[in-house]
Amino acid sequence: MSKNEELIPLPKALLQIFLITLLVSGSATLIWLYREHIKVVGSKDDRYNIVAMIQTGPQPQQLPSDYLIEVLELSVDKPTNLYLFDTKKAEKKLLATPFIRGAKVKKVKPNAISVDYTLRRPIAKLIDQEKVGVDQEGKLFPLEPFYSLEGLPQLRFEKSEHFSLALSLMDLLPAAKEVDLLQVDSEIIGEREIRLVTEEEHALRLHPIDYKDGIRRYQRLKETLLSEDPVACDLRLPKLAYLNQL
Repeated sequence: MSKNEELIPLPKALLQIFLITLLVSGSATLIWLYREHIKVVGSKDDRYNIVAMIQTGPQPQQLPSDYLIEVLELSVDKPTNLYLFDTKKAEKKLLATPFIRGAKVKKVKPNAISVDYTLRRPIAKLIDQEKVGVDQEGKLFPLEPFYSLEGLPQLRFEKSEHFSLALSLMDLLPAAKEVDLLQVDSEIIGEREIRLVTEEEHALRLHPIDYKDGIRRYQRLKETLLSEDPVACDLRLPKLAYLNQL
């Protein structure tokens, strides 16, 4: 330490720290009080009553505005003030619906809110539950009234752990229009199987473990032997295929 440098006495140093802390916390308190004042004043001003909702996102207007307004409990007869509107609660309400997998709500002054959301996208519809779909995450949700049933493959599985198997099958055989995993864990070993129906009306029976090999053999048969007529093809045994005309 040079001779020109002086140590600040401890009491003086503590006083300076206290004053700086008081200044910073006091400024923060003043800002908070000002915001609370604005909130109180605005909450009593009808100009800030919510009268509009803006849908945003990758595909806006996916859901009817009336549906979202009902979910958010907004009303023309009893308008909600923008300053009293809780965006976090609004997001939770949207996520509680069966159709929405992601949501972000923002206030738009003076009297509107924006709703940015992502819909669940069905990858299949269930065989044994009417008009119920399933998305890539395995979440079940009603398909009506917001989704089309056309073009969706049909799927049946009893256990959640079978869903990854269903995804694998649909990925390996995109032409499958029906995937049935009901017998995958049958108590009778000889009855354990995967059933698939393709767009060509080829009914496949696959082994639950060696299903990839079965699909490869089916694809080779399809190129060489199978006609466009409906055919039952049992591929459960390795290196064998039993074909029957349907």
